[in-house]
Amino acid sequence: MTALPRRLACSQHLSFFHRRDAVFLYHDVWGYLLEMSSDLVDFVRGFGTGIPVGPALAAAPFSMDEGHEFAQILMGHAVLLDCDTGRPTAEEELQSLQDGYPVKGVWRVALTEADGTVVVVQGRNLPATRHLITLTSQESQLWRSIDGERNCRQLAAMLATGDEPDAPKSPLEADTSGELLDWVCDRVAHWTHSDRQWTRVSSVPMSLWQNRKPPYLTSTMPYPRLTTAGTHDPYLDLDIDGDGDADVVQNEGYHTTAIANADAQFEDVETTLSHLFRDPHPALADRSWAHAMRDALIDKGLWTPETKDVIEIGGGLGWFAKRMVESCSEAEREGLSYQVLDIAPTLQAAQRARLGDVPEAAIVTSDAEQLDLPDASVDLAISNEVIADLRTAWLNLDDVIALREAGQTWGDTAGLTAVLKYELPVTDAPERFAINLGAMRLIERLADVLKPGGAAILTEFGHRFRYPVESTHLDHPEFSIHFGHLAHVAEKCGLTAEVVELPELVGLMGDASALRSTQTWWANLRALAASRDVTLDKRAWTRGMLEAVCEGKLPLDDVELLQWQPLGERTMGLVPSEFLALIIRRPTAGA
Repeated sequence: MTALPRRLACSQHLSFFHRRDAVFLYHDVWGYLLEMSSDLVDFVRGFGTGIPVGPALAAAPFSMDEGHEFAQILMGHAVLLDCDTGRPTAEEELQSLQDGYPVKGVWRVALTEADGTVVVVQGRNLPATRHLITLTSQESQLWRSIDGERNCRQLAAMLATGDEPDAPKSPLEADTSGELLDWVCDRVAHWTHSDRQWTRVSSVPMSLWQNRKPPYLTSTMPYPRLTTAGTHDPYLDLDIDGDGDADVVQNEGYHTTAIANADAQFEDVETTLSHLFRDPHPALADRSWAHAMRDALIDKGLWTPETKDVIEIGGGLGWFAKRMVESCSEAEREGLSYQVLDIAPTLQAAQRARLGDVPEAAIVTSDAEQLDLPDASVDLAISNEVIADLRTAWLNLDDVIALREAGQTWGDTAGLTAVLKYELPVTDAPERFAINLGAMRLIERLADVLKPGGAAILTEFGHRFRYPVESTHLDHPEFSIHFGHLAHVAEKCGLTAEVVELPELVGLMGDASALRSTQTWWANLRALAASRDVTLDKRAWTRGMLEAVCEGKLPLDDVELLQWQPLGERTMGLVPSEFLALIIRRPTAGA
């Protein structure tokens, strides 16, 4: 075990962020990103301006060996610094960048003007106001020169000789000491700072990493800063049995109180396939998502001439319902009742506005897990990318095994109740695992409200056999769906169940070239486009579509990191191949 210095101090360039209970330490000079527990945060902060290492390790809430290992890792990321001869100043810390290799962030949006001036969009997370920053001539030359292969010394040497960015790299031994090198380090640190995150810094040229790049070089960190108020959201995590661990994660409070702007919710916060394809799209043979879905329902025999009582569970902005009804013929709309069930007041207002000219549609306040509808009243139910928002329960496998061995039929938590009640197969589960409790409850209710011969389709991202995993890019928790479990519950409720690939079901042609994006990058691109009088809304942009709207206003060839790939692989942060559909049917009487 490598010996530690006698005294360590905290870097003066640290920022802390959180995503719910997870804390992230960001190094504002190098861009290092470390996820840690709150006790490790206290451990880091405890070193302050410099204290003896031995007493600090002895007082830490973990073993001496663990503390020694943590300290070594933190020193390796410039979080803790050797201060045996005095704490390094903030300026001295910047000098450590001289041999570092700046790398442009994968979330930045920058435009190079015809004269070489670079404009960068500043906005590190979704709520942030976007600003367009025009770099100076020297800053622009430095920015254009950053390629992940030149370190700060080489970049300074290039600037000193006036070479253009595509000139051969200056040798490492170039004499670039003095003000110019200090300026380069200062600019790189400024751009790497957590307020901007335009760059990160690698210890070696990027080409040496090949396919083993450290995650911090390519990750985004759009989370809010850690405050003294803590990280816990009480309406999200419910500790039912009092053991200190969350037993149920729910979003009811989020949907009823936290959504302030309906359009912004789907333009800025969350992305759905139905919203990306709300208008006719070439990848759907010039149909909208709703129209393609109705064609699929007809092909599957789920929408028949007798289908009149339809419910949509969770209506978003109302586009899906509007397009669904519009895709019906006049004869099909005769006697049609299309009810949109939702609990989010802000979204309901948007639905009413959008469906005001659709007499067949009605907006109903109803929880997806309750379905306040009469039994046997629904011909067809559609839950379109909603069930990931419903309650998710955390369970310990040992608890499930113990209860089953004891012959008990009910547990102390809702999650255990569901596992035991439906004899859910969990022998392949990890030690602590999640189940889609709310989606299971929805299926229970669908078994009641569907008419004999009625059907439902539930679409979402997930897998047939993998346990739910929380999505980390939103401002509220969503969990992937274990479709095998849902199909099992449906069959236990007397329904037939079929799991199908969603893109295949709706006929999505995935080979079209489409824009690849993250949430932050998209918000930044939209700000850049708006500055050139181009309005971009969130949709599955093909290259042809984007070129048409930007023509003559925004030169796409001069926008950095504009990436295209087959739509079926990824579009606007979503991977269509990860989406499945559960089709359930209630047998007719005597079937």
